[in-house]
Amino acid sequence: MIGQSTRDGGQPTSDALGPRHLISSILHTVFDVAELRLVPSFPKPQINRLTEHATIPGMS
Repeated sequence: MIGQSTRDGGQPTSDALGPRHLISSILHTVFDVAELRLVPSFPKPQINRLTEHATIPGMS
């Protein structure tokens, strides 16, 4: 998990970010999602998958 926690690490103090956020950040770095939307041959379901989850704040 990525995020902030209490001093003893027992409770999160920010929204927990998990693997789906990491994968989304990587995919948004590798692919220009805005440009992919303009490619008619790129499958629409795949574009939707790329935008399902938020990226890690500060990484994009």
